[in-house]
Amino acid sequence: MYLLLFSVPIGAGASVRISEVMYDVPGTDTGREWVEVVNEGSAVDLTTLRLFEAGVNHKITPWQGTSGTLSANAYAVIADNPTKFLEDWPTYSGPLFDSAFSLSNTGEDLEIRDAEGVTLFAIRYPTELGAQGDGNTLHYSGSGWSVGPATPGAPPGSGNTSSPSEGSGQTSSSPSPSAPSSTPPIYESSPTLVLDVVYRKVITAGADVPFSALLSYANGEEVLGAVYEWNFGDGSIATGNSVYHHYDVPGQYALVVHGTKGIGSATKVLSVEVVQSTARIDTITPEAIFVRNAGATQIDLSRWHIRADMQFFTLPARTIILPHTTTAFPFAVTKLPQSFNTKLLYPNGQKATFYDPSTAHAPTSATSFNSVQFRESTYENAPYAPLISASIYDEEGVDLVYRSPAEASAGALASAGSASEIPLQWYILFALLVVFSAVSAIILRRYGT
Repeated sequence: MYLLLFSVPIGAGASVRISEVMYDVPGTDTGREWVEVVNEGSAVDLTTLRLFEAGVNHKITPWQGTSGTLSANAYAVIADNPTKFLEDWPTYSGPLFDSAFSLSNTGEDLEIRDAEGVTLFAIRYPTELGAQGDGNTLHYSGSGWSVGPATPGAPPGSGNTSSPSEGSGQTSSSPSPSAPSSTPPIYESSPTLVLDVVYRKVITAGADVPFSALLSYANGEEVLGAVYEWNFGDGSIATGNSVYHHYDVPGQYALVVHGTKGIGSATKVLSVEVVQSTARIDTITPEAIFVRNAGATQIDLSRWHIRADMQFFTLPARTIILPHTTTAFPFAVTKLPQSFNTKLLYPNGQKATFYDPSTAHAPTSATSFNSVQFRESTYENAPYAPLISASIYDEEGVDLVYRSPAEASAGALASAGSASEIPLQWYILFALLVVFSAVSAIILRRYGT
């Protein structure tokens, strides 16, 4: 990416930006690279700022021509090695600062940060424009890049009197006294960014599913600090590189994902098909709970839950049921009790369907959906109550980190319960309370005064 400017509160250092980059010096680069900065606001103490490069906050120390303060509208050079810089530019007399960095010849992100690590200015220098070992530098005007002769401590075309030493291999930046000053052309083009989106093309209505996006440069390098915006096509929006969403109503939706950083951005418009849930609890035997996929496409039950009475079992990631087939979940695996009060829950704990004993039949893969009647619960306005402890996706967009059945049951219990379903334990507790009350009344009648 060529440019990124962060919106930050105005404060010390907020007006300092990078204006010139010498990243590829003719001959040996070691110790001879430098960065020029300009202060477009009031006076700033550069020693309170940091040059962030290669993941490190580099201190800035005054070396020549200043005690650390950079005046308004003034330029300064930050050199990797001030001694070697002055060997290359012996006539330079402007503000010079010492730091420690090594600029990449293929481009990298540079930032100006305050002492607290807050980014005040950020930029990526585009090496594809040139200045590769030919004595030229990359100039940034505040609105675009240009390539031209090095002018440390001054804007391009200003007639700077600094010049490289003999034998340094660099081309003099001082124009002829009679030659008119000219500003190199400005390149306004934005960087080429690639947006990759991991999502499921077919989604079950009511089920929360993960979506993730990644913005990268043309060379495959990830764009750090990118902003991601999601429009799910049903009136819902979200931000972040990894999000969850559920669609309430079956249909075809346009998923729009927009990734941006600075002047660079990329957008993708994708199609999402939302289908009615075709998962059914087919029957329950002493050995297992049988779940049937009555649809014509496979269904993904990753991190759905089976609830029997007050106990839960969370289906692991990549639990797939093929079209028109029935899958058994043995009690020996799920550790669930055999109960008619059995439900299949979405990952957020909302009911998808439940077992109806009146329709139970012997499980068979040849059974057609039309031969059995099922009852389903509604899932309109199902709240998002994720049961996830972390978000790590594989290439299919499936979350690889999920909670254990014991952890999942605690989160799903609140949303899966129903006031009309009273467990047997409550009846026993009520009966004991009645007996206790009766005994207490008899004792009070016999011994009371």
